Amino acid sequence: MKKIKKIWIDIDDTLYPFMEYLLPLLNKDFWKNVKMEDINSFDLLYLWEIDREEFKNKIKKYNIYETWEIYNETITLIKNLKKKNIQILFVTSRFQYNDYDTIKKTKQWLKKYNLDGIEIIFNNNKWNICKIHNIDIFVDDWLHNILDIIEKSKKTKTLILDQPWNRIAEFKKLKITHLFEKIDRIKNLNEIIKYIY
Repeated sequence: MKKIKKIWIDIDDTLYPFMEYLLPLLNKDFWKNVKMEDINSFDLLYLWEIDREEFKNKIKKYNIYETWEIYNETITLIKNLKKKNIQILFVTSRFQYNDYDTIKKTKQWLKKYNLDGIEIIFNNNKWNICKIHNIDIFVDDWLHNILDIIEKSKKTKTLILDQPWNRIAEFKKLKITHLFEKIDRIKNLNEIIKYIY
């Protein structure tokens, strides 16, 4: 078996519960009562009847990129990976703004948790990043990213972090239910250790 050298971990809804924080704020602003279990697809803006631009503006207003708490297991996982001399990369497709420095805010946020020594890549083309950096394990919550890596790479192991929007309903919507059992699913980040050898 190949030794694991590099792991890429997505940030939003992987390192910390982005949607759990966001839901009550959006519900309050738009007089809705959307629950986590209502989000059965990554295409979620229809739940509040808003467009992408309005969604971006709300994220900026709520100060999401610099204030919210990461999962407890994130710190434990990072420590364990470092002990095994595994390189970690954080990769994100966070929104960019003309008047708000997303990159700077993200780096400051990670520094609060002593994670500022880890390289962060801001890019929407996650498959290309996997190829350039020879990623061994790819961890994300977005099914489309997972499927893209599975289709294009034989060497990168994919792990999907379980969330309501990447469960069976999304597979049915995409007409790929036959793949549901074939994708390795983890309930929390510490389960990544099972795939390290």
